[in-house]
Amino acid sequence: PSAAHQDFQFADGAMEVKSTVAKLPQSVRITSERQLDRTGIEALFLHIVMLDEREVEPVPGGDGQSLPVLVENIRQQLACDLEALEMFNDRLLDAGYFDTHVPRYEGRRFALRGEKTFLVSEEFPCLVERDLHVGVGNISYDLNLSACEPFAVETATACQTLSPKRDRER
Repeated sequence: PSAAHQDFQFADGAMEVKSTVAKLPQSVRITSERQLDRTGIEALFLHIVMLDEREVEPVPGGDGQSLPVLVENIRQQLACDLEALEMFNDRLLDAGYFDTHVPRYEGRRFALRGEKTFLVSEEFPCLVERDLHVGVGNISYDLNLSACEPFAVETATACQTLSPKRDRER
């Protein structure tokens, strides 16, 4: 919600996260020529989250996890860091999530089906600003995930790469 080019930006790089509920997640939507642009970034990763979505009776409990339950779990984890909790709550508001709307979200449940992480390198299949002709911009496109397979990395490796150097040296 902060309108950055990638969802998560760190001193050592960035990560763009896409989620899909498609049966066969063959592609994801890239919404800007800057999302997968490595200019000025030491390491850039694309993380795909594959979810199963279910419409259920809007009551607490049941299979999968609802958005309100996820939000509450994160709030509990952040309870010991009031600054982080305040930032999280501010970002929820920026994204249009309001606690008064919790009943609206209870009828949708999500279950994790899988995750994949890719290293966006020079050869990675993407469109970036420097490759566009003058006058072309503000583009979006579908990225076929099968074309990304040669760039697959372990998610833990990506997270370690993006963690502060002092944590990696321990």
